[in-house]
Amino acid sequence: MVKRLFTAGACAECKGCCLFEKGSEWEIPAECRARAFVKNDMTYCFFLGEGGCALAEGKPFECSLYPFRVMRLGGRRVLAVSDYCPETKKLSLSALLEFAENNREEIISKTNEHPEAVKDYRDGYVILEFLPEPEKD
Repeated sequence: MVKRLFTAGACAECKGCCLFEKGSEWEIPAECRARAFVKNDMTYCFFLGEGGCALAEGKPFECSLYPFRVMRLGGRRVLAVSDYCPETKKLSLSALLEFAENNREEIISKTNEHPEAVKDYRDGYVILEFLPEPEKD
């Protein structure tokens, strides 16, 4: 999804979203957590290869959305963006908000399909907007 905003080359070169410092393991998607491994005090996603994610188009929703993340804050879902990603630092706030607006329906739909992707809010994420809660049956 973020390929609409960032180049694959920039993401493959950085790989920061596939490496996790001690204390940030909570960010590892559930589908990847069991196969992650620790090396030199960093936790690595098993699917991280030389050119980036080996899963390519089949990567988990959370990975396809990063550095954006749907989080829970005060009982509500929010769309937030990580300040850890170097590519987000190159964009204006208006560009990030425009991405959120242009992809809102897809983000909401995929989040409803993958409720495990919603994490509790953590400091360091910039909140872009509140999202509607899923409809209850």
